[in-house]
Amino acid sequence: MPKKIRCCVMRGGTSRALFFRREDLPGAPELQKKIFIQAMGTPDPKQVDGLGGTTSSTSKVAIVSKSSRPGFDVDYTFAQVGVDKPIVEFSGNCGNISSAVGPFAVDEGMVNPREPITQVNIYNTNTGKKIMAEVPVKNGFFHSAGNFTIPGVIQKGSEIKLRFYQPEGAMTGKLFPTGSFIDDIEVDGSIYNVSVMDCTNPYVFVDASRLGLKGTEPPEVLNRTAAFNVMQKIRKIVGEKLGIEGEAFPKICAVSPPCSHLLRNGIELRHDEINIISRVISMGKTHKTIPLTAALCLGAAAVVKDSIPGQNVRNLFDSISRDNKVVKIGHPEGVIEVKVDYSYEDTHIKIESVACSRTARRIMEGYILVDL
Repeated sequence: MPKKIRCCVMRGGTSRALFFRREDLPGAPELQKKIFIQAMGTPDPKQVDGLGGTTSSTSKVAIVSKSSRPGFDVDYTFAQVGVDKPIVEFSGNCGNISSAVGPFAVDEGMVNPREPITQVNIYNTNTGKKIMAEVPVKNGFFHSAGNFTIPGVIQKGSEIKLRFYQPEGAMTGKLFPTGSFIDDIEVDGSIYNVSVMDCTNPYVFVDASRLGLKGTEPPEVLNRTAAFNVMQKIRKIVGEKLGIEGEAFPKICAVSPPCSHLLRNGIELRHDEINIISRVISMGKTHKTIPLTAALCLGAAAVVKDSIPGQNVRNLFDSISRDNKVVKIGHPEGVIEVKVDYSYEDTHIKIESVACSRTARRIMEGYILVDL
């Protein structure tokens, strides 16, 4: 007889995940993986026998519990589940799903709610980093209704402010894990300059023009290019250099300077609305928007003038302040703004925190049925 396990479905930013209370899951990681694979309907590109949504953005899991750590309200573990491959990876965090952790904690009674905003201090077990969420609350529960919008989500919602503290070296222990701002990677006899940066998660940044791209290609077009295959090879080579196994990380991002172009919805994005353009490959496909940790890492990389993103960013250093910036990043469906607080120790840059705003929604709650 199938086992019933309590869970709920939540959207966080432009991603969706199954949320579990840690006490409702078995402690053995292999059993957890078996549950998550069945729950998503993996491996199957259609995921017809589960709750996955056929994309990496909707094949995700969050495990949350009250925290015993001083200064933290909850512990949160993220799992990326494959779509057409039976894999579950715990190697990094998901920024978008992080935005739903605070609301889940409020609704599940893991924190004491305070109106109108409840601050939830989250410990991400994947990276060992702190995330602070400002959660709108009404009548003791997360208040999801509002007028805040994010590209990639049609519905409006309440604004959830997220701040990721001391995000450097989330997986590798270093902001620039190779020790250089720019590295040369050889693929099929050609050399590509890349910047490898680990801020909230590790990412590889490459100049879109070096790949023969405009940088504004829609995801479905980029997926069919030779440049896509080159990016995949670069990602794999860098992962081997960093000692990171799996498909989830490092991810790779092509960047280009601002230019006016049409978004996937047909609306024009003007060059003066953004500082830089991004296209990210995630779990073997071009992301339809941008992973939140990609935006956060790219925002941090943009303030490093000697990096590949720093060479492609425009109109960012016109302001007097040098210790905080708002980086406006263009992606296939719009713009995301990332706030970067940084300082210098001698000549070395230090990223103090990165922040942005998201929306979230509790979609359904109940039980998932799995065979163990």
